[in-house]
Amino acid sequence: MKIIFTLIFSLYAIIVSGQEKDKSQQPITATFSGQVSLTTDGKGLFFNMGGPGLKMEITPKIAVSVNMFPSLRYEYSSTDADIKPFLGTGLQIYFKRFIVAAPFYYLPNTKNWVVTAGIGWKLK
Repeated sequence: MKIIFTLIFSLYAIIVSGQEKDKSQQPITATFSGQVSLTTDGKGLFFNMGGPGLKMEITPKIAVSVNMFPSLRYEYSSTDADIKPFLGTGLQIYFKRFIVAAPFYYLPNTKNWVVTAGIGWKLK
């Protein structure tokens, strides 16, 4: 058993020492990027968190994106404090870190689409 362990350890040491690191490869970096915004349709308030999307940078300070908006909706007209999760889709315009958002939501209880508008902030 000791001989097998010694052989495996020796082979591992030879393989690891024979590998040279490539200096031209850059390390992989990961960053957090997202946005939060508040939008309204006049009947409810939507708290939007950044979701997946396609973003086009026009200049380094201005960008436009089509996003999915995972959201929480608070209804004004409700007699009880009613907060519901929703998923919307729509446009965002970025000015540096300031956001103007216009998501669309489908409301299944009324069976129609609502357009909301609001402002937000880019995180990072």
